[in-house]
Amino acid sequence: MKRLLASCFGLGRLPIAPGTWGSLPPTIVFVLLCYLGLSAGSISIVMAGLALVGSVVCVKFAP
Repeated sequence: MKRLLASCFGLGRLPIAPGTWGSLPPTIVFVLLCYLGLSAGSISIVMAGLALVGSVVCVKFAP
């Protein structure tokens, strides 16, 4: 479970361009939030929250 969370459910472990695939979910969240019409401030707060959660997961589950 640790590996799945730290690699965004395995996307960050794909053999070709792992960092690119790992950044796909936040991009989808951003586009979805824009589509829903959230303000720029709200989108910034959500994205900062996701970055914080991702950072905590990486630090907590680091080898």
